[in-house]
Order: sequence, then C-alpha cells, then structure tokens
Amino acid sequence: MIGGQCIYSDGQIFAILDRDGTLFLKAKGDFAATLDSVGSRQFGSEDGGRMGYWTMPPDELDDPEAATNWAQRALANL
Repeated sequence: MIGGQCIYSDGQIFAILDRDGTLFLKAKGDFAATLDSVGSRQFGSEDGGRMGYWTMPPDELDDPEAATNWAQRALANL
C-alpha cells in the first residue's frame, strides 16, 4: 500500500491506516453492513474501485475501549 500502513495479526491484515491517518477495518458481510449502518465509509480509490475496508466508526475512534471492540470484531471477521 503506497503511503499507508497495513496492520497485521497472526500474518493477516485486519486494518489499514492511510496516508491521511484514517483507520480502516477489514469487513465483509454482516460486519460491513454494520459499519455502513453506523456511518463508516468504504475505502475506495480515485478511479472508483472499492476494497473490503471500512472506516472505524467516527464517534468511537477516541474511545479506547470502543475502538478495541471494533478491532476485535474485524479480527473475528477474517
């Protein structure tokens, strides 16, 4: 990933941090739908391509306990 950072657990990427400092969680299925329903946005490229990563819910990013919960859900979704 150019200009960003991949975050791994046990050799699998479960989150990415883009060059602007936005944290995206890997999500599919029901977990992706949940993130969408709470206002997260999907990672996309300038050419319109989409990837299976969604922003950490904005209201939860500054709450360590809530952010940890979302990260654990992303790990469980792998």
